[in-house]
Amino acid sequence: MEVTRLKDKLTENRINSEKRERILQNDVLKNAEVLILAERNRISGSLHNSIGHTLSASILQVNALKYISNQEEVKESLNVLQTSLENGMTEIRECLHNMHNDSFNLQTGLEEIAEKTKTPKIKLTYKADVIPYELKYDILSIVKESLSNTIKHSGATELNINILEHIGFYSLIIKDNGCGSQGKQIKDLNHGIGLKVIADLVEKHKGKINFYSDNGFKTHIIFPKIKDAQNENNNS
Repeated sequence: MEVTRLKDKLTENRINSEKRERILQNDVLKNAEVLILAERNRISGSLHNSIGHTLSASILQVNALKYISNQEEVKESLNVLQTSLENGMTEIRECLHNMHNDSFNLQTGLEEIAEKTKTPKIKLTYKADVIPYELKYDILSIVKESLSNTIKHSGATELNINILEHIGFYSLIIKDNGCGSQGKQIKDLNHGIGLKVIADLVEKHKGKINFYSDNGFKTHIIFPKIKDAQNENNNS
């Protein structure tokens, strides 16, 4: 009995250690991207101020020259130059604006995963406008973890990923057509480290999760909308 108890304890410690390592890796990658985005926003803001000021001053100078010039050919050339400067300023502002607001694009990230994954074939449904940055990154981690479990254990040929935004919450449904697991609804998370990692990520965002095994394996997650997180995202 004592040997059995020790083996169970060692197994539990190993699972917890692997789970912590997976979560730590996810946090390291996420924090690194946050730093990259912060630096990108700083650079774009600095360029916007310096280049925008220079081009605006140049346009004003060209406009002034048009009024003091008496030669039509010169005025025409100045009109062309002014138009070019104005178009250039518009393009630069749009580019820098997009660069500044280019936080992690969840839909693009999921589409890239779907494109790279040959088996199972992934079908993505994405209908969400504004998702807080940290939640987007953790949703991607959940999808990756689910896909890894599907490839390793289910033998599925298809995987459906549905992300929908509702009035008060976001829903994430991941379902494959594989062999599933015993029992229609899974409440014991000791089926694997992957389920534990997913459950911890959901808990971090005060969400609710259910696993089902009926004609495949299904993960259904609800993330409540948190006003502070939304406001922070909208103001960034």
